[in-house]
Amino acid sequence: MENSVEVTCYGTINKIKGKNLRPSYQHQIEAKQSLDKMNEHDSFSTLLVLPTGGGKTYTAATWIMRNAINKHKKVIWIAHRQMLIEQALETFKDYPYEEYLPNISSFNFRIISGNKNHDRMVNIQENDDILLISKDSAGKNLEKLNQWIENESEVYLIIDEAHHSTARTYQRIIEYFKDNVTNVKLIGLTATPMRTAKREQALLSQIFCDGIDEDTGLVVMGKDVEDNEKKKGICYRIPLKDLMKNEILSTPIRESTDTNLDIPTLSPDELKKINNSDKLPKELIDKMNNDGTRNRVIVDKYLENRSKYGQTIVFAMSQNHAIGLNAVFQKNGVKSNYIISSVQNDMGYKIDQERNERIINQFKNNELEVLINVNILTEGADIPQTKTVFLTRPTTSIIRMTQMVGRALRGVKAGGTKEAYIISFVDKWEDKVAWVTPELIFNDVDVLPEDPKASKPCQMSIIAISKIEEFAKILDDSIDTSKLDAVPFEKRIPIGMYSFSYDKEEGTDYSYQVMVYDSTCTSYAQFLESLDNKEIFEEFGIEDEYLKEEDLKVMADYVKEKFFNEDMIPPYDENDICEILNYFASQKLTPEFYTFDEIDRNNLDVSKIAEKMIQEKYDPIQQMEYIEEQWDLTDINILNIFYSNNFDLFVTLIQHEIFKQLKSPKKVHNIIYGTKKYEELTLYELSKFAPNEAEKLKEKIFEDAKDKNGKYTCHQCGINSKYKAGFEIDHIIPMNEGGLTTEDNLQLLCRGCNRLKGDKID
Repeated sequence: MENSVEVTCYGTINKIKGKNLRPSYQHQIEAKQSLDKMNEHDSFSTLLVLPTGGGKTYTAATWIMRNAINKHKKVIWIAHRQMLIEQALETFKDYPYEEYLPNISSFNFRIISGNKNHDRMVNIQENDDILLISKDSAGKNLEKLNQWIENESEVYLIIDEAHHSTARTYQRIIEYFKDNVTNVKLIGLTATPMRTAKREQALLSQIFCDGIDEDTGLVVMGKDVEDNEKKKGICYRIPLKDLMKNEILSTPIRESTDTNLDIPTLSPDELKKINNSDKLPKELIDKMNNDGTRNRVIVDKYLENRSKYGQTIVFAMSQNHAIGLNAVFQKNGVKSNYIISSVQNDMGYKIDQERNERIINQFKNNELEVLINVNILTEGADIPQTKTVFLTRPTTSIIRMTQMVGRALRGVKAGGTKEAYIISFVDKWEDKVAWVTPELIFNDVDVLPEDPKASKPCQMSIIAISKIEEFAKILDDSIDTSKLDAVPFEKRIPIGMYSFSYDKEEGTDYSYQVMVYDSTCTSYAQFLESLDNKEIFEEFGIEDEYLKEEDLKVMADYVKEKFFNEDMIPPYDENDICEILNYFASQKLTPEFYTFDEIDRNNLDVSKIAEKMIQEKYDPIQQMEYIEEQWDLTDINILNIFYSNNFDLFVTLIQHEIFKQLKSPKKVHNIIYGTKKYEELTLYELSKFAPNEAEKLKEKIFEDAKDKNGKYTCHQCGINSKYKAGFEIDHIIPMNEGGLTTEDNLQLLCRGCNRLKGDKID
């Protein structure tokens, strides 16, 4: 055909005659047999759990060809990253053997994502046998699948890295198929089925509710089990240690090397960013990148063990770090190169995807000794001959650590190595950060470790980060902290936290902690109850997984007005409200609450130490001896952690408390305050003092503003909507002109009209 070019985003895969010469391991055979049992049912939803290196993609793809494509059943394979669907497609291209496809001679594929080399949803054809699609492309264009499934009574839906499937977009995709196809056979592939939060685990068990009882070998369908905890949800899994014992995975040998690089004290915002986003501040990365000694330590470690370490993957901190390390490796005669995941590097030069693929292939073909990467070889990459990984960037993500060490775990029988070297490079950090170590991954190789943030030392570190700024303000004479200072010290220590994680729109994992105090506990509980009841999102008519900035701002303002007030000490943080809204948008779940019951707040209370020294009339020497004794006394050094390992800060805060207690005059109650009627209060004030009355009044104003179609209508311009969002209650006669908060003096305006009206009288 004239004026056309060949493209690789769709095409036909022809059957290869003969038998697949790649042997299947026993666990892969057993996994397929388990899928066979599930396939006897018209519909099912189950997880296939194989550790990194266990061949999830190969096992699933060869089974799908034999049991779905070969029988003219349509298949849709979805993943949250483009590389994962590319890897799956390569498996279908490499193994279309006759033993899997006895009834057909070929099948049609189409790969779809935002990648310029992939196709678009609009081009889907009815005769496509398998679609490999990125999650976001599918979620935004589900209607483009209507014609593809129109005459289908059965479809196979595969979700790769299924621990991400609790996200709202995945749930919408699953619901779409269940609503439009009679029989949906849903298979989730994962190495790490357990998310951190129990509520997410519960949601995962609702999505994948059918499985096989490991004791009886019988299929257990979720619809037949009333107790959710007894639902199986997994058709097959094998422990990591069994794959190691059978030499399918390597035996890990862990080593650590000190870089001797001193990391300076970080700001509260920087520490939060590390804990939440697993991202180091740019200034710190630059410092580490530019430290020639640190890079020298990394390269020397490889040179000293070159023959032992063999082909090595290096996980670098940044793009510039990867480029700089590569230069040092090459300068010392090591055949190395780097790959970068983003489209553009820090220097502004474009990094082509084809270049990355070419370099990966060079590494696979033993043309390179060292492959340096940034965030590109964590999920799905298949490079079995890798013998060693260098962890030059610290991480707070247990899933990321699992994925990084997994790159070197291919055993002898999988074309890899008998032993795998996991080399950590450890810097000297002044601050306590909840870094995840390889040791944590391998402490119990049967299960994914618990969230390290749930441990007592880590909880103390997170609390400490939240308190640094408060302590600094108290000790700064130029800042008025009298209201905060008036609150008993123990009430300024959080009673617990909401801890959660979700995927950002760009595909990165993001974790967050919200500190909860006595002052904010009830408000957060009411806020989350409203989310659980779907009230807030339904009121704003929002169903998107990722909130737009303008929507987030309006929703956060609504939440602040409805549930919180400015007089809370310690106060709430607006960012915390926004992140909870983001999490709920993503997961349709409220976050898990972790209490700090195990932490004795009295042990952290400097006011108690000050009070004791005043009562006992300690002299300065006795005071210092007692303070030092307390500093060294508590279990796991929680005072050290809470006060950021800063003994001088601890002493200064005690001295501040002594001064405060000695100068505090006895209060004389000689003032009689005035009173206001409810109608003389603003709506905000009424919400604080009489929330039920305020709520009734607001509902009445909104109800009276409905038109005949039940839509809320602006009294000024007439704009209407079925959602309350975008409307505000206005005083017809402003309060500063003598107006009252009464039903006959309130009206509903859209935001624009309310801004224009200001304090004018209608």
